[in-house]
Amino acid sequence: MRANGADVVIFLSHLGWGIDSSLAAGIPGIDFIVGGHDHILFQQPKSVTNPLGTQTLVTQGGPNYEHVGKLTFTYSGGVVTFDNYALIPVNASVPPVPEIQDVIDYLKQGIVATYGSVYTNPVGYAFRDVGRVPTNMHFKDSPIGNLVTDSYRSRTCTELAITANGMISDILYRGKITGADVFRTVPYGFDTTTGLDFNLVKMKIRGDMLIGGLEIGLSMIGIDNDFFLQVSGMKFRYDPENPIGSRVIIPSQRSAMKYPNLRM
Repeated sequence: MRANGADVVIFLSHLGWGIDSSLAAGIPGIDFIVGGHDHILFQQPKSVTNPLGTQTLVTQGGPNYEHVGKLTFTYSGGVVTFDNYALIPVNASVPPVPEIQDVIDYLKQGIVATYGSVYTNPVGYAFRDVGRVPTNMHFKDSPIGNLVTDSYRSRTCTELAITANGMISDILYRGKITGADVFRTVPYGFDTTTGLDFNLVKMKIRGDMLIGGLEIGLSMIGIDNDFFLQVSGMKFRYDPENPIGSRVIIPSQRSAMKYPNLRM
């Protein structure tokens, strides 16, 4: 039985694959979940058995508008049948829609008038893409995570710098880097009018509290990688098979002497 007599139920989600799969398995009546948030590119929908014993299909189209997913299905006699799913690449060969391009151009003019030539003036150069680790290896440090946290540590003159995966929106691509590229990488919460931006905070912290923060991020392994912490000025090891709250591996005194950055 579908809600309010609907023939087909499509759930648009921004919760990530881990939560999407739990919803599909726990809620009857959902035919398809079109998901996002963790930027995974599904070549084909993933099938999850729901409480009715039928299949709910979950899709994600990957990051940064690089693809559009096209899902087709048939509804007949009260039955929804999956037909096909295809990924359509979005690149320079795709012509812009004039009405949308006009809006984009208008918004960019306002940004340039306020902040200067952030789309053209270079602030750096990347000899290769500064990216993330592969999607099957989310829970480790990444090149873009190292760069962002290194920049925070340099700016604040601190011993350590920490940010969460979820606070890094995009990678930096090979070639000229502009202010707009940097902003696209770390854009969240910037609103000087309302004051609701996320500030870079400088603080003192005890070692046990630092370990506690790492444990919070590690508690979400397999659920949401946005909580995993990227760090600068330190290293840490962990065992995802350990119980939640005890996954950080505390080095022995001998290891601490060999790796002084691990001492907390």
